[in-house]
Amino acid sequence: MRFRIPSLLMVLLLVGCSSLSVSPPLTTDQHWVSETLPNGFRYHLYPIEGQDVELRLIVNVGSLNEREEERGYAHFIEHMAFNGTTHFPNYSVFKTFAAVGVQFGPDINAVTDYGRTVYQLSLPDDEKLDDALRWFRDIGDGITLDEQAVKDEIAVIFGEWRLDNKAQSSWQLQVYADVLNGTPYVERDPIGTEQTLTKANAESLSRFYKKWYSANRMQLIVVGDMNAPALQQVIHQDFASLPTENAFPERHTLPDVEEAFQYPLTVFGQQGQSPAIVVNIKEGRYMPASTLKEQRMRWLDWMVTDAIQLRLNEQLDRRAINNNGVYSNVSFVPGWNVYEFTVDHNQQVRDDVLEAVARDFASLRDIGIGESEFQLLFEQYQNIDFSMDSYSSLDNAENAVSNLYINRLPQDAFEENDNFQRFLETLSREDINARLDELLSPSKMSLTIAYGRGESLASADALKRAFFDAVAQTGEALRIEYKQVQIPQPTTTLRESSAPKAVARDLYQWSLPNGVQTTFYQMDDGTGYSHVVLQARGGLSSLTRRERAAVDMLYETYRRGDVDGIDLNDFYHHLDGLSASIVPSVYSTAHNIALSTSSDTLAESLNALRFMIEYITPDEEAFYREKSRLLARLNSVKSSPYDEFERASLQLMYPDDSYESRLNLEDYEQLTFTDVVDVYQRLFADLGDMKIYVASDLPPDVIQHLTGKYLGGLTTHRAPSDSSSPTLRTKGGRVVVATSPEYRTYIEKIYVLNVEERNVEQFFAEDMLNRVMQARYNAIMRERHGFDYDPYFSAWTWDGQKVLVATFTALIDPMREDELQRLWPAIQAELLRPVTQQEKNNAGVQLTREINSMARDSHRVVGALARYGICGYDIEGLLDPESVAKQISVDRLNALAASMFAAETQFENILRPAPEVTPTK
Repeated sequence: MRFRIPSLLMVLLLVGCSSLSVSPPLTTDQHWVSETLPNGFRYHLYPIEGQDVELRLIVNVGSLNEREEERGYAHFIEHMAFNGTTHFPNYSVFKTFAAVGVQFGPDINAVTDYGRTVYQLSLPDDEKLDDALRWFRDIGDGITLDEQAVKDEIAVIFGEWRLDNKAQSSWQLQVYADVLNGTPYVERDPIGTEQTLTKANAESLSRFYKKWYSANRMQLIVVGDMNAPALQQVIHQDFASLPTENAFPERHTLPDVEEAFQYPLTVFGQQGQSPAIVVNIKEGRYMPASTLKEQRMRWLDWMVTDAIQLRLNEQLDRRAINNNGVYSNVSFVPGWNVYEFTVDHNQQVRDDVLEAVARDFASLRDIGIGESEFQLLFEQYQNIDFSMDSYSSLDNAENAVSNLYINRLPQDAFEENDNFQRFLETLSREDINARLDELLSPSKMSLTIAYGRGESLASADALKRAFFDAVAQTGEALRIEYKQVQIPQPTTTLRESSAPKAVARDLYQWSLPNGVQTTFYQMDDGTGYSHVVLQARGGLSSLTRRERAAVDMLYETYRRGDVDGIDLNDFYHHLDGLSASIVPSVYSTAHNIALSTSSDTLAESLNALRFMIEYITPDEEAFYREKSRLLARLNSVKSSPYDEFERASLQLMYPDDSYESRLNLEDYEQLTFTDVVDVYQRLFADLGDMKIYVASDLPPDVIQHLTGKYLGGLTTHRAPSDSSSPTLRTKGGRVVVATSPEYRTYIEKIYVLNVEERNVEQFFAEDMLNRVMQARYNAIMRERHGFDYDPYFSAWTWDGQKVLVATFTALIDPMREDELQRLWPAIQAELLRPVTQQEKNNAGVQLTREINSMARDSHRVVGALARYGICGYDIEGLLDPESVAKQISVDRLNALAASMFAAETQFENILRPAPEVTPTK
């Protein structure tokens, strides 16, 4: 397990334990080039040769800076920065950067929160770096705020509100609202209110903009391949003229929540949301770690929360108490460290879950973890790597954004790694147990019970009393031992695999002794990871309706079994110690077993994979428990209005014998244990009809030897799976359901046509047309008409199939449904206008950039290799995507678009508000 840069929330809530003893302060990474201009504007440069260029502009303004009549203005200004600026008028910023592969969403975007607005731009190189800086400079004081543009954007912002607003909020949001009730965090949602937004005009927004977009509130981050000295000159020349409130850089701060905050005892989940019990532990005041000792205390608390989650997971499993997941997190309560532990469950086992969690908390507090648990945690933490070698420009930029939230730049990686090694060297089980004793005091805990819709709350107070009575009892000593797993080596002596054949740069193929074809891509990233995929055609398309239902029971039925007498809990802990995971998956037209592991332990991990395939045995009791859990979950969601709409839509499109048809309760009720065993044997019993794909930084001869030794002796008796094409109702049709609890209308228009089974050129053509159409659809639906904040388009042929499905969606104001339907022929005509050479080139560059970026990620590489190999796509699409994209002509894209809209089979699905739902924003 390699360390990945923590999320913003984790950085927000780093454990702060003040130290009275002297400890060296954390040292900033010296690779950062930082300076403050005379107007208070700060910049931070991090040169990395050969990397993409990531830019961020941070402005210390958010919803807490707004007056009552200005609510939503910070977010509104963020929107306007994309609509037009001095040098990039009329949405031209998107066209400028599209030419180098930049896409709206993943590459160019922004976010506004309570105290900051962060603009993001990701470039493939420094070709457009001058334009990027020009746009960021414009954001400082050159955003265009004319009256018509402001008026048009109001509709777009309400579209964003429709996307996020739910009549029934999740229990998580209800807890958040209750805890922070009376604080500005609940009252100051960044999106604003209907009243303030509808009254917004160019003048009022301009006043807010000029007041808060001051140079001393801004910071620029640039990471990647750049000429730093030259860039510094440009920044000094261009950004020094930004207006400022004063020359002193403003620190980012948020007000603390008062200490008396309380968690609610009961909340209701959304319709269909799983019930849950949530225990929050108030550790104390939040203070970011500033010394090496405080940092080690932070890591101790990480390990303690992992220890609690491990115990809860293990004991619920061993007690055979069904649950839908065990999670640990940190709660957002500004100024405080609060650790959160959640168990999702079905209503029938709530009492059992509460009793089990209380017993485990008491045991962990009074007895602590055992040596076996400690060793497992220690092994997992030993595999954390703080090395900067594997960090991308994106990693470094996001790390800087997170750290600047607490007004500092990232720590020196070598110092961090050395400190972490010291932490491990001095760590003892007693340290963890002492911290558990402190944290798991009943006085620090609060309990929230999340009920399903329609449940009675009458028992809540009694359940709370019983829970805290049990937690207060002396904890029992649990004997938890993870057996040391010794997996025997293969006993069969095999002939050598065929010699690796170089089929392209860094790409090799050979056959194992059992005849299984192996494809290997040698990574040069040095991250120390290896990924192996054993994949075959078939998947859901090869199964009957009953077998598809059995697939949903596979994982839990086999996860609770054993491997040649080794309990699978112990087996998976053995994999954890190898930094390895083994995951079977069933997709529409393929199925596979994927192994991810450290390259250092690839041999042991391959041996474990071999052993698992040969000897895994399911657990019949686990099957019946999982069946009970699944049926309860399905019963809880069947009354959901969204579930009703989805069922009606899918029934309109797919007959019952289509592998895309919706399964129902009856399909699961009739399942037997034998059904699950049979479908496992059919898909995963051995390597019959499978091919192997490997991506690793190890050399070809090592991979050839290891795959031959550990996988070359597996049998290949399993028969090929016969894929079938999805069956659709060719007449098309229309579904209209008026059950939505929200005042919004969802519309999807679907076009279905038969096509030839695609090759790599068709794959590229479809992808490029998707990009062109999505850009046009955004421009029409969002920018021109303000129908929808996030309109969606997709048009794909399923891998290995001969059916193309094109889908347009819109989430709109119900009052504008007739308007959209009236305009749809004109919208369709606009979408069908001839693709320009520039549009085609932009789409090709975007696709090429996306594929080339995979070369640094072995997990994505192996997935792409498996997909291309199984579907028969020319590997050139992965190795030289630029040349394939250039072969796609505008005529081909235009012909594909024309055939799509000419499809004889068309569907329209509409979800309208329920009659009793009234307009509200």
